[in-house]
Amino acid sequence: MAATKPVAAEFAPETEFDLTFSVGNYPNPFNPSTTIRYTLPEASNVRLIIYNILGQQVRTLVNTAQSRGIYSVQWDGRDAYGRQAATGVYIYRLEASANVATRNMVFAK
Repeated sequence: MAATKPVAAEFAPETEFDLTFSVGNYPNPFNPSTTIRYTLPEASNVRLIIYNILGQQVRTLVNTAQSRGIYSVQWDGRDAYGRQAATGVYIYRLEASANVATRNMVFAK
């Protein structure tokens, strides 16, 4: 499982701020890695999974409880066994409480 790190301190003003559920990655297309950032409006059990275009699970990046905040996790383009993924389109799915987001990304060698 990849390490996630809260990045809220990087962006948060000293006053209270409102978070909405969102997710995105950069760069896209990417090589050799991409960073997926997401916000959680409330504490949630979070799952972030990478799938290939056939819908087969490639790797689970996050599968844990997390507090409200902004997070980032890096995908190095490798599968669950440490093998380099093939060039192509990948789908990542973020599940947090009742929220689900699915986005595409392109791994270009």
